Amino acid sequence: MKFADIIKKAKSYLPSLNKAKLLRAYNFAKAAHRGQKRIGGQPYIAHPVAIVKTLTDFFADENTLIAALLHDVPEDTKYTIKDVEKRFGKNVALLVDGVTKLDKAQYPYSKTARKIESLKKFFRLSERDLRVILIKLADRLHNMSTAKYLPLKRRIKLATETRDIYIPIANLLGIWDIKISLEDLCFEVLNSSQYKKIKDEYKKHYEEIKRLSEETISIVLKTLKKNKIHAKMGMRKKSLFS
Repeated sequence: MKFADIIKKAKSYLPSLNKAKLLRAYNFAKAAHRGQKRIGGQPYIAHPVAIVKTLTDFFADENTLIAALLHDVPEDTKYTIKDVEKRFGKNVALLVDGVTKLDKAQYPYSKTARKIESLKKFFRLSERDLRVILIKLADRLHNMSTAKYLPLKRRIKLATETRDIYIPIANLLGIWDIKISLEDLCFEVLNSSQYKKIKDEYKKHYEEIKRLSEETISIVLKTLKKNKIHAKMGMRKKSLFS
């Protein structure tokens, strides 16, 4: 998706969106990260843009979208958090700074007690602003989506931390789409043979399952209608992990 399309999508639920400011943040981030590439070879700007795209699915506000574009600028470029504040305001700078603190934190996740402490630390460092956590979850989702480019050891470490820290947080906050996606991505890394087996079986039976589900929904809705009960029903796609 082109950034112009992302702006259009954001505008659809944010009528007062300052499109010029959002575009200015994009251009600033693109210039700041010029010459940098992701490990998969893409220009670095593709990473914050992917995060913003995810955030628009959750109707994130203007400052959150701008902060997502700039979240790696203070850590990975010559610009500081003060530069961000000067150009985009204190509220955006606070969000960016909150994400930076989470990036720098170390989480001991090998045992249950340590896992609990890590979760407490995560929330404490989020500056009590859930938008920081939402940005970080979207960031982790894209990092896991591109984890195949990492060496195996780093990939396993990333997936383990995601499983033990980020998935429980997404679950606590009820951000199911990210939770489910992260579960499948971690499953693929940490138990690849079982993941492939289930994925192959799922593909084999998907159309039949879909047909039976649609028939069941149709029967139930007709029965409800006969009894003058108005209802809506739908299917929820289960993750491979679940």
